[in-house]
Amino acid sequence: MDGMVTIWKDKKPIRGHKLTSSLTNFHCEEMLVCGTYDGTVFWFSDTEHHTHLKMDASPVTCLLQDVSGHKSGVICDYETKNVFRAHEGQVNYLEKQEIIYSAGADAIRAFDLRLPKEKGRRVLNLEQKSVCAHRRDHQWYSLCDGTLSVMDTRTKHKQEISLHKGHPYSHCFTPTQGIAGWTDGTVSVFDLTTLDFYNVKQTDNAIRSLLVDDKIRGVGDDGLFISLCNPFH
Repeated sequence: MDGMVTIWKDKKPIRGHKLTSSLTNFHCEEMLVCGTYDGTVFWFSDTEHHTHLKMDASPVTCLLQDVSGHKSGVICDYETKNVFRAHEGQVNYLEKQEIIYSAGADAIRAFDLRLPKEKGRRVLNLEQKSVCAHRRDHQWYSLCDGTLSVMDTRTKHKQEISLHKGHPYSHCFTPTQGIAGWTDGTVSVFDLTTLDFYNVKQTDNAIRSLLVDDKIRGVGDDGLFISLCNPFH
């Protein structure tokens, strides 16, 4: 919460950078990208050099290499210098290929910034509430109110499965699975093809973060580290 980013190399800290406000999100691909509470986005290279831009004044809620989503519902594309409102609530998911895919509290949408602005750039609009989302080909997976919703963008067919109660506190996706952490310490693991799922109680407090390698790992709000075998392996 001190707004400090430390760059490490060979397990040693080599330099630190003071951000304009607290860190809210980060992404690491070609370089380290950090989003902040005041809406500023920072890019850090392997050298001492770093750049930053502020195109929206609300907190960064999701982040890619050159695109940020904000609590205000605004998306900023730093490559094309486009700023536009995508959702009424905060942006919860971003993906960029030739077009930008996003999910928010009101809908799942896609925007093609190559199209003339006056003709409209929104090329997909699915009225689907989403706290967190994931796209695989033509299938969209979203979690909201304890329900897993799966929608096909070609047929508009929708399927819903009740996983748990409340909103997911954390989540992550692999090419074949989704994992959600809940406020009561339960972890849900579901298969993206069959939609089979398992619920495993891990702790009495919320699961704050999740990742998947050979096992499913996470951290609870109580500081307890969790590790469980993948039930589908």
